[in-house]
Amino acid sequence: MSKQDELTINAPDGAVLIVIGDVPEELDRTGAMGGSWTGKWNEGKVSYKIGVPLENGTIMVFNVSDGYTLETLTGFTQGDAGAYLNDLIANGMAYSATQDAYDQVYVNSFNVVEVDASFFETELGVLDEDERAIIQSGGKVNLANQIEDFTSQVKAVNANKTLWNNSLYQDIVMEYYFKFNDPNLAVSLAKNDGRFGNVLNQVGMSMEEVNATDRYNSDQMALDRDIKANVAYVDDLLEGMEGDLDDETKEWVAREYTYKRWNDRYLRSQLLLATDPYSGNEEDLDTGFALQLAKGKVTQTEDGETEIQAMLDMYLPKAQHASYLDNMKMHAGKYRNDPEYAKELEEDLKDLRFTLYPQYDRNLKWSTIQTGALNTINKAWGMQVDPGGKYGYVVDKIIDLNDALKAQSFLIDEGLNLNIENVVGSFAKDMMQAFGGSIARSQDYIEPTQNRRI
Repeated sequence: MSKQDELTINAPDGAVLIVIGDVPEELDRTGAMGGSWTGKWNEGKVSYKIGVPLENGTIMVFNVSDGYTLETLTGFTQGDAGAYLNDLIANGMAYSATQDAYDQVYVNSFNVVEVDASFFETELGVLDEDERAIIQSGGKVNLANQIEDFTSQVKAVNANKTLWNNSLYQDIVMEYYFKFNDPNLAVSLAKNDGRFGNVLNQVGMSMEEVNATDRYNSDQMALDRDIKANVAYVDDLLEGMEGDLDDETKEWVAREYTYKRWNDRYLRSQLLLATDPYSGNEEDLDTGFALQLAKGKVTQTEDGETEIQAMLDMYLPKAQHASYLDNMKMHAGKYRNDPEYAKELEEDLKDLRFTLYPQYDRNLKWSTIQTGALNTINKAWGMQVDPGGKYGYVVDKIIDLNDALKAQSFLIDEGLNLNIENVVGSFAKDMMQAFGGSIARSQDYIEPTQNRRI
């Protein structure tokens, strides 16, 4: 290398010069890449490429036309070109390889993008002296500037875009840009590329989510407006489900829906799971939503509880309701979501009632049994009694007896003991009739006068 020639590559920082030699005898190969040049330098038997690493790990390999020479691509001006190149190689600024070796290392690598020589607007090797002076002074037409211009154009098109953070997407966009030299067209073609599905999988978003995110990232007013509208929509859905959520959770749900992370079907299913746990499987509840629910307040639907209570009243005495009432949410949930559950529960209640009162037909409703007992008591005592009140035990006894004669005898005896007016009055009347009406009240009785001798 000539002492006056500085080791430089006319390309962006970090770029390397790749020298492809098709004549093996001119190469001293010491490895897969990076051998030293020996023998007479013959630039006509080599071709050049510029490798430029990007921030995402991709390497852009720019093919250059025949017009480029070692002088236009590096700081070499005169002297031993082979020695200069060897110094570049020794300093990690250049590589030499046969075409086959290059193909093995670069062409088959997943993170290498080849750029055709036609990408560049100017072939530096055919410039006149004035243009060459501009290049050497760092003018706009040098290779480094063209590559940097490309990067700035693509970055401008993709500024604040969600997908631009994905390296695979960047590679696809650049491939199309290198081919058509149009950044907007490159983005459009990238989204129709067969590999684009892998991009969405890697970012974990649908295209609807991507578009919504990009839109709201640049329009806060639209985001606030749409979230507010979707909170109202969530309120309407919850009202129809007869449930509710706290305000913070409703806004969280509305945000998921606004950003298209939830579609309408998913929104409805999640709200239903929250307000009606028996509408589906617990594992189907969205993980993030479950965490939010744990911090907030959920009002679950009571739909079906009235119907379950009516069935209990119809088939079981109140003393047997407790275990069912403790699990009312479960029974009502099954009633809402399983058309067959009402019949299943009815049969269970009939079985339990028949076990407790086998003296009655299995299909006879408890309400019918109880009504019959209450009518019997009313007829004997002349009064209505409350099954849950102080005469409840009387109702239970009549039901247990299930015998009209025995029931009548019990009611008379108990009525007399309790001084039930209708029973006492009837008993006195019967007694008077039995003794021919000569029964006198104790307060009207006067002891007879006895004749005494004076």
